[in-house]
Amino acid sequence: MSLNWSAVNFAIPSPRNGDQFNGRFDQVFRNGSDRLRATYYLSDIETWFSDMRSTFDRPYPHRNQLFTAAHSRVMSNQSLNELAFGYVRMHGQAEDPTPDVPSISITGLSGNSGFGVLFWHPIGFTQNYFQIKDTLTANRGRHSLRIGAEARLTLQYQDFHHYERPNYGFSNLLDFADDFGWSVTVIGAA
Repeated sequence: MSLNWSAVNFAIPSPRNGDQFNGRFDQVFRNGSDRLRATYYLSDIETWFSDMRSTFDRPYPHRNQLFTAAHSRVMSNQSLNELAFGYVRMHGQAEDPTPDVPSISITGLSGNSGFGVLFWHPIGFTQNYFQIKDTLTANRGRHSLRIGAEARLTLQYQDFHHYERPNYGFSNLLDFADDFGWSVTVIGAA
């Protein structure tokens, strides 16, 4: 007697919803000697992690923002000063809809096999980047001199919960039925 195995492949649709906004401001002052410009960009996206079992479906929202401002001043027909500021903020998070369910994976099954959300849920992160730059350009005859300074600051916050819940791995479906796991990972459990 021989057993015939076949594979079933499937795709789980994951919705992605979002909004994007962009704005720009430009203004010239003092008969063209001063120029002020600014840009703002916002991207608000919510992607879903879809699972074979809808109990484990969860949103993964991201919010990205960018703001830049710059001022240019023509000091004379031989010198120019440029001051620029930039700010970028990225924020994302993923909740855990089932914190009491361990992550279970079964090797040998195709597709999204197992139970529970990914081991790294819940997570949250925020990254803030600041930059300021000032540059003075001076031309004297055939020579050009450019001097300036730049400062950058990065602030990051992350709340990752890697391996706080047990993660069980089984080498096949029969081992799962027999409760015979080949790996158990528990790190940082309270």
